[in-house]
Amino acid sequence: MDEESECADHCRCFALSDISDKDFQKQCSHSSHHISCERCNELRLVVDEVEACIKNHSSNLYSEEQRDDLLYDFNTSKTKIFAWKCHIMRGVNQEQAKQDAIPIQDVSDRSGIAVECYDFSEPQQGKDVCDRVLCPMKASIRRYCAEWNDILNASDMGKALEERPVKRTTAAVCTLD
Repeated sequence: MDEESECADHCRCFALSDISDKDFQKQCSHSSHHISCERCNELRLVVDEVEACIKNHSSNLYSEEQRDDLLYDFNTSKTKIFAWKCHIMRGVNQEQAKQDAIPIQDVSDRSGIAVECYDFSEPQQGKDVCDRVLCPMKASIRRYCAEWNDILNASDMGKALEERPVKRTTAAVCTLD
């Protein structure tokens, strides 16, 4: 995926522009998107084939209600597949924006230290320590619920953790004014 590509599926400038809002549009510098990507086309073809199979052949195997459920599940999955493709495009664009915003070469020039590698930690990464602490706490709360207790708010969670404490942790419920 490039900032600009003659393949519409790979052109970030084209794919991330909003045709309904002028403030979120950017014109590509090339004339058209006349190239197509074989893998992107294959994805569309497979999705179309699956849809055709469901529509044409499922009536022999399923009731009308089951066929409608199958079509609903298919359409939901289709939407999610193409939403994931959009998510990947936005992720690539975000990574490039980070690289553009952090001028590593400027830091190197000013400090005299050559930066050979730069790794950016996303918020989703580095949470393993928190998960190691929270996992036993969640298990403790689940045990409390399994004993016919209700958890309806933060105070109930605090009560559950008081009655079933987790080693080396302290739970507190605070009220902010």
